[in-house]
Amino acid sequence: EVADVRVVILRMSRVTTMDATGALVLKDAVDKLRRRGIAVHTSGVRPGQRQVLESVGALDPVHDHPSTPEAIHAARAHLETTGVLPALSPDEEALR
Repeated sequence: EVADVRVVILRMSRVTTMDATGALVLKDAVDKLRRRGIAVHTSGVRPGQRQVLESVGALDPVHDHPSTPEAIHAARAHLETTGVLPALSPDEEALR
């Protein structure tokens, strides 16, 4: 267990199959992270996975993004908003 984790990104694009059991395990893990105050983001959830994950409510508590770069951007914004990271300067933001 890592004490100062604030955000987790689950990259789902390489997950090839997801059944209800896997979705429930993932939901349990996400629930545990959220109870510890950790924001959870997903990226690259495939349509078949999405259907199974939604059926068990596993995507309800997460911030879902189409791509990993978008998830990283959102995670960084969360960390900036909560004061964990300093906001990027306009010049730094332009380089992203």
